[in-house]
Amino acid sequence: MNLRRYACIVCLFSLGLAPVADGAQSLPLWNGSPQALKCHGIHAAGAIRAENGAIAVTGQSGQSTYHYLVARVGLSQPVSLASRQVRLEVQVDAPQERDSIYAKFISASGKVVASFYTLNVTGKVQRLTMTPGRSRGGVKWIARDVCEPEETAVARVDIYLGRKAQDCDMAFRVTALELEERQPDPPVKARDLGVGISSAELRFCVAALDRDGHHIAVAAPEDSGDGYLLLTDLDTGKTSQHYITPRRRGSIFGGGMTADGHLVFGYSGRAYIFDINTREYREAGKVGSANLCACVSPDQGTVYLGSYPNATLASVTPEDGAFRDFGKADDQEQYLSYIAIDSQGYVYCGIGTARANVVVFDPRTGTRTQLMPESQRTTGTALVLEGEDGCVYASCGAFRVKCLGGKIVQEGVGCPRAKPNRSLKYGTMKLDFSDGARIVNYDLDNRKVTWQDKGGVRATFPVEYVSGGLDLTCMASGPDGQVYYSAAHPQHLGRLSPGTLETTDLGHNPTIGGGNFCNMTAVNGKIYGCEYGGGRLWEYNPDLPAKYSKGLVENFGLAIPALLAVSTADGGRWTELTRQGLLLGIGELADNRFTLAPDVPHAGQWYCHLQFYKSKGYGTVTLELPGETHEYNLQSVEPCSGEHLVFGPFQREAGPFPIRFSIAANAGGKFRLFSLIGLELTEARPALPLADAPPSLNPRQLGSWPDLVGRPRAIAVHPHTGELVISGFAGYGLTGGGFGIHDLATGQNREIREWLEGESCICMAFLPDGTLVGGSSILAPGGGHLKAERPSVFRLDWKSGKVSGSIPVPNAHEVIAIAHWHGRVYAATSLQHLLVIEPMAWETLQDLDISENGGVPRNGLLKSPDGERLFMLQNQMISEITDDGIVPVTATDHRITAGGAVVDGKIFYCHSVCRLGYAEY
Repeated sequence: MNLRRYACIVCLFSLGLAPVADGAQSLPLWNGSPQALKCHGIHAAGAIRAENGAIAVTGQSGQSTYHYLVARVGLSQPVSLASRQVRLEVQVDAPQERDSIYAKFISASGKVVASFYTLNVTGKVQRLTMTPGRSRGGVKWIARDVCEPEETAVARVDIYLGRKAQDCDMAFRVTALELEERQPDPPVKARDLGVGISSAELRFCVAALDRDGHHIAVAAPEDSGDGYLLLTDLDTGKTSQHYITPRRRGSIFGGGMTADGHLVFGYSGRAYIFDINTREYREAGKVGSANLCACVSPDQGTVYLGSYPNATLASVTPEDGAFRDFGKADDQEQYLSYIAIDSQGYVYCGIGTARANVVVFDPRTGTRTQLMPESQRTTGTALVLEGEDGCVYASCGAFRVKCLGGKIVQEGVGCPRAKPNRSLKYGTMKLDFSDGARIVNYDLDNRKVTWQDKGGVRATFPVEYVSGGLDLTCMASGPDGQVYYSAAHPQHLGRLSPGTLETTDLGHNPTIGGGNFCNMTAVNGKIYGCEYGGGRLWEYNPDLPAKYSKGLVENFGLAIPALLAVSTADGGRWTELTRQGLLLGIGELADNRFTLAPDVPHAGQWYCHLQFYKSKGYGTVTLELPGETHEYNLQSVEPCSGEHLVFGPFQREAGPFPIRFSIAANAGGKFRLFSLIGLELTEARPALPLADAPPSLNPRQLGSWPDLVGRPRAIAVHPHTGELVISGFAGYGLTGGGFGIHDLATGQNREIREWLEGESCICMAFLPDGTLVGGSSILAPGGGHLKAERPSVFRLDWKSGKVSGSIPVPNAHEVIAIAHWHGRVYAATSLQHLLVIEPMAWETLQDLDISENGGVPRNGLLKSPDGERLFMLQNQMISEITDDGIVPVTATDHRITAGGAVVDGKIFYCHSVCRLGYAEY
């Protein structure tokens, strides 16, 4: 990084160096004495002083993008780093997110001999071990900065505190700077087993004609490798993979396709334009880390992008690549999830999740106006839709308005029918070509695409691509001696044989979709997993083959776009769930009415047959046909197809045949949803398909707590009752979380809601007496507002469900892993500290700095099968915790990202996000 680009405050001081005999173990580079300080060029707002054996440096940032507060240690006697390493102890006052610490070792000629940085900045004293040529733990080696060989003598050390903030106080303290003999690294006994699941998730797919008239299926996949788009020429059946230039990792969420073949989307914090005619990318500008939505302007000239985590709005003009950043649509909320544009060019934003909002931008002036009253802002996400009349309809709960020209023109009204557009969101499928051809199914998981040309002829082609591997989120020892692991986006379950080291992909669970098992455990011969994003508990029987619900249904009758073309809604809206093959009705008000009016081509007797879909979130639908009314309960624990229903005959004249629906809330009283698999009018009574026996699914659902534990992180089994408990973060827009509990003996579910305000339990274990111990997080990854100041290591009485002891952890955000071993509780924090706690008195016996080898991943404290040994996974080290201390087992040449299972003398783990590895012990 070129530091001259940034304004910084520089504090200079010269420190004496006492001669040390060869072979000494530690060489202090300064003694903290005030006489050793010599200051130059101090900023007017800054100061430097000796303080209790430390050097304190203060200053204030200015108006630049990035700032550095710099302490320069001038050595009176040069030293060599050959065969040595440096220990720097530093403490940052009031650290901010993404603060950085740099250390550069400079020769007498002013060239860099060694360079390091870390982003793991905390408010505690941190011990950073810096070894030339090596990244270890959270400290990274910056090879591109180095200009001199390791043997070159170092004359000074520059220590930087970097911050991306303006007009704020900056301060840090150097409490130790020592040269140590380089300790030999433990042998690298870890082995890479390769990608765990070779697949990808389809983020969206859009049909487009290129300038030669070829029918192109443009697909945006997601995996852990470098980003790419897949283009299948359906006239030739050939698929090509186009990597985003320059190649980097990131995620695609949404985009917009213009009529002339320009796809605009966000990726890795940048906006891109991809031309399907030239197959070339152009970078347009800097956007949020995740572009959740997009909207193409009515004149096709501009594409607007909405982003997370700062709810920002930006625009791109594909023709000339012009980029514009409109800034935040909401000053507090994180998710800009929907965009719509009215016929006068005003841009409306639907925002969530802690407090929903609707705002409108005038793109001519950049002016932002809030349309949703503060009194009506509740937890959730506001929806904005462009109607066929050119107005924009906004809704969230009781707030339902019609807008035009940047203003509300009517209240209490819903969108009668949305205007078709080329806007793409996560999961969107725009499958119709402008000439009447259509993509019937794009199945990325099974690598095939089926299309129908304008003459009605169908063809299926393979979709060939190279996967970078799916994200691996957790791992556990199975009851059958195998190791199981879960992938995300989409969810797959995998199995690894410790003996042969062979892996098996057990398939994709369409019910979970893009979610994952966040953690797993084994008991009574079964594997149990807690799942994001349904907050569900699953049971997998390894003695039986994996069997999933189809996820996709067998449609019949009118195509869903044709049904949408004859649809109206009042008090709700229709939408297409393309990937599920469903037509979804969303009742926004208790008084709702949905209508489908397919045409009867000629007079005569006609039958109407239709099929509903059933799901847990669905309610009771009232179906009205000419002269008759029926009710159907569509709520089901397992998603499934409902009965194929036939009504009639009806004597009808040519013209619309009205079929009306209204939907009541589900049993939970929160959702008004129903879905149709298919609908058709026929002159002859159709033969009904044979009813299938209910599928025996493996894995199967045992319980669901979507609001309480929408993002689970931990799972445990009570040692006496056999109850399974899952815990984690609450659902979207919420803060805190609780515990979902399933009794394996009775099949009953219960929950614990009231415990520590604003905290979420993300790791837990049971003591032998049945007391639950755990560690919490104060974060709210679903967009909630933070309420707690610090996480806790806590003790919870199982009978009462009350917290009986809590140890606050200052400065940290999370306690990431916990274990009970040899009468002690061990808890690893996001500060890269390991707490040793006496469980009865509930007091901290030791607070160990483990930052030298980096952070502990989720489920990173692992017991051996006999329970006699305790291992700790860190970013690039596996250690054993003993009664006498922490002993390295093996270093790794890759970053461990998720734990972990101990089987047959091997420690298995996930690394580099998508790969598997192991080490022997």
